[in-house]
Amino acid sequence: MGVRRYEENGKEFWMVYVNLRSKEFPRIREQKRVLGIEEESAAHALDKKISRSLAEKVVKRETEGYTWDELLSKWELAMRTDPFCDLDPMTIQDRLAVLRKWTREWLGRAANDLNRGDAKHVIREAALEGKSQSLRNSVKSGVNHVFTWAIEERLLPGVHASPMLGLKLEKDAEDKPPEILTLDEIKRLISLAKEQEHPWYSIWVVALLTGMRSGELQALKWTDVELESRRITVSRS
Repeated sequence: MGVRRYEENGKEFWMVYVNLRSKEFPRIREQKRVLGIEEESAAHALDKKISRSLAEKVVKRETEGYTWDELLSKWELAMRTDPFCDLDPMTIQDRLAVLRKWTREWLGRAANDLNRGDAKHVIREAALEGKSQSLRNSVKSGVNHVFTWAIEERLLPGVHASPMLGLKLEKDAEDKPPEILTLDEIKRLISLAKEQEHPWYSIWVVALLTGMRSGELQALKWTDVELESRRITVSRS
């Protein structure tokens, strides 16, 4: 940044080059170069004028805050390092993948500029692609989680709620309440599976008698099981 002298066709000229970058948001950068200035004094005066102008532009862009992509990256780092975070690494990874895929149009936009219309568009696009209500709920809850964290960390000045907060999702026409086995059906299933030495007998027994979800069962390790105290610790999915 500054004033430099150079020669062209045997004549002396001055050049002004100003390059300003935000300390808070390194991606924000303003620069300008002016050639062919004949007087050194005029070059220095122009240098000051350009510096003031670019500084104002940097400050204005800083007020836009973090982009959605930057906010997701900061959220991921915080969730992986915060001792108070109750999300396991796989859950963090899965949630991040879902958000990056279904809010990809948001990635380059300022997070504090996202509104209810943007939220509706994301959910509508997922519905048009035939995605389940469960997937749409995952997108909604993921966005709400990131925004709630960012607001609590004061990363989004002026923002008081997630754009998806309170957004009602239309239920799929074919959605039905899940069918649940009755107690008699559970007893019969376990009994017949044991009699026939079915390879899934042990899995069904653990699932039915503990109420664990499929993801929790798949993540279960022997270190989570205490046979003497008859205890199973569920800490991941």
